[in-house]
Amino acid sequence: MLADIPPSVERTVESLLVETYEADPLPASVLEDLAKGTRHRKDISLSLCVEANGRLVYDTRLFAPNHDPLKLHLFHTYHDSLTAGHQGTKKTYELISREYYWTNMHRDIEQYLANCLQTDQDSEASAVWRAETVARTGAALAAYFVGLRYGATHLDRRQGRRTGGGMPLNENEASDPLQ
Repeated sequence: MLADIPPSVERTVESLLVETYEADPLPASVLEDLAKGTRHRKDISLSLCVEANGRLVYDTRLFAPNHDPLKLHLFHTYHDSLTAGHQGTKKTYELISREYYWTNMHRDIEQYLANCLQTDQDSEASAVWRAETVARTGAALAAYFVGLRYGATHLDRRQGRRTGGGMPLNENEASDPLQ
């Protein structure tokens, strides 16, 4: 898990995890329950939990206790960094959840991104670009499908008439011998 993280980031995550495990009693109590052989807990599914190197692993992901400095570090790493690229909620959740898990993770990511100005600007620019692209391609697609519906394969713009068959565009075209 932590092997895929660059060394400088790994040390920061590790130091934050030490701090976090001291601040949040949940991982320690879950690890105790696992050692005792307890089968059920209300707050976390023990069947998905294991201990690895003194850390709680939930469903193959490192459990990140409820500690804001750790979460902020993960948000900066997986959302704000240049390599992350200020993606939206879905992508940020996907990136973080590959390695980490915490209760209400999706909600926390949504709240963080709701306050991210860069993501807002990117999504507005992206929405404008998508609307313009749809308008351009939509008109071209509409013309293409209208042509398919009426059998037109080509409109000769120089002569103002269609070639390739189909229904006539107007009465003059119907009597046009070149059609």
